[in-house]
Amino acid sequence: MSAAAPAIAPQYRRLFAVMVAALASVFVLSQIYRYMITLIVPEIARELSLSASEVGTLGATMFFSFAAMQIPAGIIIDRWGPRRAISIMQIFAVAGMLVAAASESLGTLTLAMMLLGVGSSCNLVSALVVGGRWLPANRFAAMTGTMIALGATGHVLSTVPLALVVDAVGWRQSYAALAGLAAIAGLAAYATVRNAPPDSSETPRERETLAASLAGTLQVFRTPGMARLVTMTALGPATFFTMRGLWAGPYFADVHGLGPQARGTALLVIAVAMIVGNLSYGLLDRHLNTRRGLVCVGAWLLIGAFALLAAFPDAPLVWAMAMFGLLGLFAPYDVILFAHARSFFPQHLAGRAMTTVNLALFIGFASLQFATGYLMQWAKSQGFGPAQSYRCVFLFLIAVSVFGFLCYRGIEDARPSDDGGA
Repeated sequence: MSAAAPAIAPQYRRLFAVMVAALASVFVLSQIYRYMITLIVPEIARELSLSASEVGTLGATMFFSFAAMQIPAGIIIDRWGPRRAISIMQIFAVAGMLVAAASESLGTLTLAMMLLGVGSSCNLVSALVVGGRWLPANRFAAMTGTMIALGATGHVLSTVPLALVVDAVGWRQSYAALAGLAAIAGLAAYATVRNAPPDSSETPRERETLAASLAGTLQVFRTPGMARLVTMTALGPATFFTMRGLWAGPYFADVHGLGPQARGTALLVIAVAMIVGNLSYGLLDRHLNTRRGLVCVGAWLLIGAFALLAAFPDAPLVWAMAMFGLLGLFAPYDVILFAHARSFFPQHLAGRAMTTVNLALFIGFASLQFATGYLMQWAKSQGFGPAQSYRCVFLFLIAVSVFGFLCYRGIEDARPSDDGGA
């Protein structure tokens, strides 16, 4: 178990607040372009003549790219520091949005999604590593929940506000505008972020050899309990992100006939629920003092919300929005999974530990998008209507979630009270 980080000295609190703002701005923008695809899928599919399986593959590309970068990203963060990592990766994100804006074919849009996956690969974990070096250890889950909740404002902005922008200027110009904002955010992060407090008693190991970096990565994978934890991450919260990241917008278009702005309103409900869920899990972590128990309860609540949607896939619009809101409220127990994983490792392995969890989340996310794309294509080929096709997807995600829970439930608990710290 890692030692607790010292509390922030009063003279550094303003600096820490500025850093959090810069890191959050990068993360917020990544959430906008990450989830933008679900809002504009109907328009892109129509313009580029994409099938349902091609839509699923396109949505999965960004997340496979993101997942492929997680192990290198963990090494980069631990070896060179989160400040450089997050700033340099913004170059790829900006390039991805510019390519997306100019795309005229499925191939170039797929390339854009790959660049966006690479460009966003360090954003969250860099922020969490900074938080882990600046804050007491038993505040880590609250820090994680707060950062992800701040990032969830990107989910909010990717709903009604983004729909208004897309309606006004088109999806291509929207990507171009986001590219400019991402460039500014990357420069701000480079100018303000400090990897550790100036008077920190622990010197971050940012220049370990490549061999030591790879050995540390193997140590993370071999740690008892990590296999259970990453399986739960890949098959638990990832089920929700599959819906939020790809199918929520098409569901409201196909089943309820909503246009872009109305879809944005429906997605806004999910985004607000996610913010509440992220903050709630971060607070409950210390108050309930059981990470395994909190994850297990969250998993079953999420399964229950999917079961409601499977039972009533063509529910009236208000009820459908409420059920999707429950998904957003119950799903963010990845906050606790990050904290559970962080408790296993010392500071110099923190980046690799958390990128391993992130890797699991996005491999699950990408794989489930790919699988559900083909499942949706199969359902349509069988003559199923829109509601029944989505019921197949909901039932599949329930089965996946139950399997993830069965794998995780035997893990050793990690109690926040054992983390120490003020």
